[in-house]
Order: sequence, then C-alpha cells, then structure tokens
Amino acid sequence: MVKKTTKKTTSKSKKQVAKSKKQVTKSNPESNSFGIMALAVFGLILLLYFGSKSEVTIELEVDNNKKTEEVQTTQKNIIISGKSYTSKEEAINKLKFTPQTVLTDDEREFVESYTY
Repeated sequence: MVKKTTKKTTSKSKKQVAKSKKQVTKSNPESNSFGIMALAVFGLILLLYFGSKSEVTIELEVDNNKKTEEVQTTQKNIIISGKSYTSKEEAINKLKFTPQTVLTDDEREFVESYTY
C-alpha cells in the first residue's frame, strides 16, 4: 500500500537580512608614532621661526630714593604710617602686641628700633 503524499506550496519566501559588517581597521603603532613625531618636528620648526623673528627689550628702573622718614614727631604726637599716637610709649605698647602680619613695614621697623 502506498501512502499518498501531498506537497504544500507556500508563498512564503525567506527574507534575507543584509548584515552590515563593520570594518575594523587596525592602526599601526608605527604610523601613530610617526604622526606624533611629525607634529613635534613641525612645532619645533614653528617655535624656532617665530622665536628668531621677535626681539625683546627690557627697560628696568630702580628707585633708590626710599622713603624711610615715615615716622614724624610733632609736639609729643607721633605718626607712624598714617596712624597718630600721643607718645612713643603708647605707640610701642599698642604695636608690640599686634601680630607682625598685621603691621606695616614702618610699624615693624619702629617696634624693632625702639629702645626700652
């Protein structure tokens, strides 16, 4: 006995999915170092070119006339860097207990030069 076989005809067709392959390019380490070296040489050439074309002149003036006469005495009043005190003793009492970072140069010189 023979079995009857039937063939199914379908209209389905397999869709082919086109996969895009990414091209991976491997860079040569030699080409990277060559590019860096080329940039370094180009930078040095530019530095030498612009460095040789420029001229720098330096003018320096030194003022030797330093004002050291900030301490003025007038009728028992003493003025040190804009602050007036009634006497030298009052000035030294106020200035010797203040921190040196707060004192001006003139006040510091007055405290150091004061004789007890």
